[in-house]
Amino acid sequence: FEVEGVKFITDPVFSDRAFPTQMVGPRRFFAPSVAAKDLDIDVVLLSHTHYDHLDSASAQEIGNRALWLVPLGVKQLLESSYNITNCIEMNWWDSHTIPSKVAENPSLAQAEGITISFTPAKHWTARGLFDRNTCLWGSFAVNSKSTNIFFGGDTAYCDVFTKIGTKFGPFDMSLLPIGA
Repeated sequence: FEVEGVKFITDPVFSDRAFPTQMVGPRRFFAPSVAAKDLDIDVVLLSHTHYDHLDSASAQEIGNRALWLVPLGVKQLLESSYNITNCIEMNWWDSHTIPSKVAENPSLAQAEGITISFTPAKHWTARGLFDRNTCLWGSFAVNSKSTNIFFGGDTAYCDVFTKIGTKFGPFDMSLLPIGA
């Protein structure tokens, strides 16, 4: 999605399988309509580290050309495994403001930028057998002067959605998980 000229992607997965290896594991039904390397991405919102949300090949293709906003504990993984250093680690309720691209246009000087807040979700995280919940997981609220978007990450329903809606809503668009 795009907000004030800034292009976002959530939990990018472009590989055939959501698994540590591409030889086995659950396989996608349809090929992606575009490759990660062909997308003009400014910001990656990463909800957690499960392989169906943090895909190794996709992370490497996107790399440092986008700003990664990630849960607490994920920055070290991105740096050590994928050499991604253009990364901001966030705790629940942390916010980070980035300039909107339209703010760079003098005729649109009223644009004030985009605030991205990392919000809780009801889930968990792991990439192996011994790292369960060693880093955080969550959802994101993206707020600008013109648009409010909620990305639910990978979550079940919980009462925190009321708090998120009260603090950051109402939302113009919500990206919500459907479930397996």
